[in-house]
Amino acid sequence: MNDLKDKKLLEIKNLTIDFFTDDGKISAVEDVAFEINQGEIVGLAGESGCGKSVAALSVLRLIPQPAGKISGGEILFKNKDILKLSIDELRKIRGAEISMIFQEPMTSLSPLQKIGKQLIEGLKIHNPGINKKEADEIAKLWLNKVGIHNADKRMESFPFELSGGMRQRVMIAMAMLMKPSLLIADEPTTALDVTIQSQILDLILEMQAETGMSVLLITHDFPVIAEVCKKVIVMYAGKIVEISDVKNLFSNPLHPYTSGLIKSIPKINSKTRQKLYSIPGYVPSPSDYPVGCRFAPRCGSVMEICKQRQPRLISIDSNRKAACFLYEN
Repeated sequence: MNDLKDKKLLEIKNLTIDFFTDDGKISAVEDVAFEINQGEIVGLAGESGCGKSVAALSVLRLIPQPAGKISGGEILFKNKDILKLSIDELRKIRGAEISMIFQEPMTSLSPLQKIGKQLIEGLKIHNPGINKKEADEIAKLWLNKVGIHNADKRMESFPFELSGGMRQRVMIAMAMLMKPSLLIADEPTTALDVTIQSQILDLILEMQAETGMSVLLITHDFPVIAEVCKKVIVMYAGKIVEISDVKNLFSNPLHPYTSGLIKSIPKINSKTRQKLYSIPGYVPSPSDYPVGCRFAPRCGSVMEICKQRQPRLISIDSNRKAACFLYEN
């Protein structure tokens, strides 16, 4: 098919990311592989510490060094391996072709610079010939697009003078200035109240519809996944355990971990009071992963083979993959 949505924009192959600590090497992400097509909204889900954010940061080569290292794999963006690009080539992609919204805008916005200066700085980096008036107008336009009115005043504001929701809107404006092909949104609603969360998600969807960009939405919130995404990648303890379209993931999850996460979602419309389900046990530390399947100690369907070796991520049908010995036959 020639439809844009059938073309690969980002393809990650066998990605492994290690961190070197006083206790030795720790694999935060191991043998991760997935792809995002043009115009597609993909959710990357899992509990805190499973490797979601680390995997996303690697796309822009933002893994902190020397503590962290991309030890293996490929990250193909528009068929070019990001891991092989020079620093100058990489700078042309960051912020222009691929943008990122971080969890907490106060860690991403400089507290010492006005909002306008921070917005215009990104424009000038990628458009050296742009004059100040043009840059001002583009920055104000995007502030209005993300729902920040009285843009003239806000351009003169410092981040601490804005609410959390407004700071997150500034981050979205900053990410969208160059109309990127791929937007990575790392827990973009975590620090916001429910009403603002909904507004921010609607805003991301609106921007996606307007520009046709692809979105990688990183979250541990499955209701958000259900509302926004078409495809979901589920990670556990540094590895992908399931990839599925949203509809099938919620109606018939394949991996026991995914099933447990979905059962943990509170049922608002339930007429009877029920104890909220929780997956037994704890996520293992990266320094102490079990020998076999990393979910085996918490799994209700565990078999002997699960304790002996790790399952492969295999195709179940054209839209679904799972890493579980329940499907190896």
